[in-house]
Amino acid sequence: MQDTQVQTGVLTGAIEEEPPAPLPFERRAAERWTALGRLPAIRRDGAGLGRTMFLNLIDESEGGLSAETSKPLSPGACLSIKTTPGMDLWREGTVLRCMPTGHGYRIAVAYSLRRAA
Repeated sequence: MQDTQVQTGVLTGAIEEEPPAPLPFERRAAERWTALGRLPAIRRDGAGLGRTMFLNLIDESEGGLSAETSKPLSPGACLSIKTTPGMDLWREGTVLRCMPTGHGYRIAVAYSLRRAA
C-alpha cells in the first residue's frame, strides 16, 4: 500500500476563481454603506395622520435604506424621508419588509424612482 500525503496550501497553476456571488438573501442591487443617525419620516399613504416618526439608520444604498423604528410599518407603507439633514430634501420610499428585533422593528425601504423634470 502506498502512503499518500495531503498538502494544504494554494495550488499552483490553478484557474482563478470568480468572486463569490451575492448571498442568496441579499436583495439590494446597489452597494450599501453603513449609515448612522436618525432621519425624520412621514407616512404618505393616509395612515399615521401625517405624524413625524424617526428612523434609526442601519445602512443605506442608492436604492433604499435599512432602519429601526419603534412601531411596525406594514409592507407597502409609503413614506417621505428627510435624507439630507440640515436641508429640506425629502425622498419618497416604500416599506418592503418589517421584522421585529426585540427592541423595535427593522424595516427595509426602497426609494421611489425620481422623475425627470
